[in-house]
Amino acid sequence: MKKVKINKNGNLSLNRAGELKLQYCPRHDGACGDHCPLFEEPFEDSHTTGVITVCLCDTTITCEKDEIQDDRKGDEL
Repeated sequence: MKKVKINKNGNLSLNRAGELKLQYCPRHDGACGDHCPLFEEPFEDSHTTGVITVCLCDTTITCEKDEIQDDRKGDEL
């Protein structure tokens, strides 16, 4: 099961209690996603091969490359 998913509309879901759940912004009404200027693109750190980082306004999510799915691109990172 994936730990992190960005759907085709850019909305963020995280694995909680064994299922992907859409995440809502605690600051604004609506889903967390790439429509927010504080949502950075996922990237692979050059020092930690195979680890993907997603920086959000108040936190950073780190996961293995096979634990993230980005449907905006139609495939995994």
